[in-house]
Amino acid sequence: MSEALFAPGEEGTDHAAHLAVGDVMLVLGDSLAVGIGAGHISEGAMALVASRLAVRRPGLTMMNLAIPSEGSCSMLAPGGQLDRAVEAIRGAHERGERVGPVTLSLGANDSIESAMLGELEAFRRFGENLETILTRLDTALAGQSDGIDGVLCMQTFYNPFPACEADPTLPPPDQLAPRRARTIDFNTAIRTAAARRGVRLADIETAFRGRECELTWLRSGDIHPNASGQGVMCDAFMTSGGWESHGGAPL
Repeated sequence: MSEALFAPGEEGTDHAAHLAVGDVMLVLGDSLAVGIGAGHISEGAMALVASRLAVRRPGLTMMNLAIPSEGSCSMLAPGGQLDRAVEAIRGAHERGERVGPVTLSLGANDSIESAMLGELEAFRRFGENLETILTRLDTALAGQSDGIDGVLCMQTFYNPFPACEADPTLPPPDQLAPRRARTIDFNTAIRTAAARRGVRLADIETAFRGRECELTWLRSGDIHPNASGQGVMCDAFMTSGGWESHGGAPL
């Protein structure tokens, strides 16, 4: 375990200035967290964040447990991603390692498949599931001094479908996601949960708005971020985590 830890309140910084960076960066969520759309997963947004943090925090390792197509229900399944995340946090603590940051990308697949349950029910269930996920992560992280509000950064997700509706040269929305939510913005649940828990929010939705064709593979019929989009996502996390303002000093 590295002895130094860049944690809120150290080195004369304000408690709210930045998220803690420990020994293990834990990445959770769906294909956006995996890095689908990048030339290689090592060039995905979360890998880029880990690389940039590791320059100033030598010894930082990334554990990416994210799964393509993951939704909040599948994440909570027995033996699923959340169970593995809790076990990973426990294992790190047993090794004397500190976990941080933790990133979470969730909600896009719940939104895309919402018609299967009905939008209102899917939205309600997503909100409940997200609360359960955050509660379990918070409990698991109680073994170290940094609570969930000191290490977690959630993200909103972008909506490419208005761009498709406005540009007839793009694949139609019903071709890309026929069961998508049409009246409810699932990002509302993410923003509400982040505010209630006091955790950071990387606002990918805002960063991509109006730039969907530039930052994704939409023209190829794929809604995932391209290399430019991965970079924009990385920048959003670096800014939200407060790490860009650390002046390049060791973490």
